[in-house]
Amino acid sequence: MSKEDNSYIVFAEDSTAMMQESLIQQSNPLTKERAIEFAERIKDRDNLFCVTIMKRVSQEELNQNKDE
Repeated sequence: MSKEDNSYIVFAEDSTAMMQESLIQQSNPLTKERAIEFAERIKDRDNLFCVTIMKRVSQEELNQNKDE
């Protein structure tokens, strides 16, 4: 598995947290499939109002997306 395959992070916000502090931040990069599985497992917890899957991108990918 290449490093690019493990580039997804799951982040969730708790509606009761002050200043929108994260309740859950899964900081070890995962594959897209594992990140989706993790998000599905936590999405029904009480007080969560946002579960986000983020992808790490390189500066080159970011610049490429800006140009499109």
